[in-house]
Amino acid sequence: MLSQRSHLPNPLAERRAHSAVLVFGRDRMLRTRLAQELAETIGADHLAAQAVTEPCAEVGERVDLDGSATALARSLDEALERHDTNAPRTLVIDVDERLRPLDIVGLFTRHDPLADAQPARAMNPDAAEAPDARVELARIITVTTPAAVARAIADEDYLPVTGHHGDALHAQAVIAVNQLEGADHLVLSASGSRPEASAPAPADGPRRSEHLLQALAPLASVDAATSLPDALHRIHTQLGHGSLHAAHPGWAIGLSGEILESKRDDVDTIRVTIERPIHPNRLVRFLNRRLETGELGYVARSSGMCRLASRSPRLAHWDHVGSMIAFEPIDHEAFDGELIGLDLNLIGIDLDEDGIRAGLAETALSDAEFLAGEVLWQHLADPLPEWEHSPDDVH
Repeated sequence: MLSQRSHLPNPLAERRAHSAVLVFGRDRMLRTRLAQELAETIGADHLAAQAVTEPCAEVGERVDLDGSATALARSLDEALERHDTNAPRTLVIDVDERLRPLDIVGLFTRHDPLADAQPARAMNPDAAEAPDARVELARIITVTTPAAVARAIADEDYLPVTGHHGDALHAQAVIAVNQLEGADHLVLSASGSRPEASAPAPADGPRRSEHLLQALAPLASVDAATSLPDALHRIHTQLGHGSLHAAHPGWAIGLSGEILESKRDDVDTIRVTIERPIHPNRLVRFLNRRLETGELGYVARSSGMCRLASRSPRLAHWDHVGSMIAFEPIDHEAFDGELIGLDLNLIGIDLDEDGIRAGLAETALSDAEFLAGEVLWQHLADPLPEWEHSPDDVH
């Protein structure tokens, strides 16, 4: 739907290519309202990116990730075909709450500021034939509330999905946090229902939620908006400055060493590294008895790499939100020659850093276990779910 009126000039109109602004958020009404009013404010087209589902006897239905991306590509084509392709358009896309940024960002290119300085005759006339060649990703916005942050991290449900890697179950908590840490502009709205009495620590107040979002997405602009017009004004200002900074979650930046461990309003970021492989049974005991119970503080998010001794030499991606955790195999060839038992970034509230470091250190192989070698390691007690993929399947 093409907006009928514009209140503010569109900073993206000066670009030579079509531009897209993606809007994410678990609260559908709040997200859709923000997307619609942003489109109207800057005179952009408003599109809805719906998740495509398929029936499934076991779970009712699954979200088809590849089908969802294909459907969005088709919508982009249809929207642009309604206009002169020589006139750049801005598309504000309201993205279904079941989709993550990484599910659809492959449809878009990144903005190259140098391209705007080139004369029009230098543009590739064939670039308009595919959505990924003609629509630049300008911004990824996620809108949430303090209550929604608390509920998202505490969510213990799963979403059945299918894609080019087959059928899987994605934790709803991880999907929600991926939407937060994959954004370059976070809107923390004052509207929304109050959190339940049993909600975790982030619900203690908007300020703490704001600082938690800053830890999850350090390069994003975090906007604690008191009203929707206030949020729209700040988004409009951001649209005219710089390039996209999304896809840089705080845990990944923490592992790179770019940002040091920090503490702000009781929100902590800690990096833990261990060279020796990890004993899987001791790790599970530590997680169940000390980390999940809150004995060492409230860990909202942790992610990194882990080498489980029983599955060595393969590395696992440690992916945790709230009470949901998964260890999935990753291609270890990129890390050949590196001594990685554990390289983990933790983000949480009132974290006991000494206790966490000591507890994780105890999960590493002892001197005797390490010297026994990999033949013994394969027979260590391992209560974690088996990996379905063979080494050749890991990408």
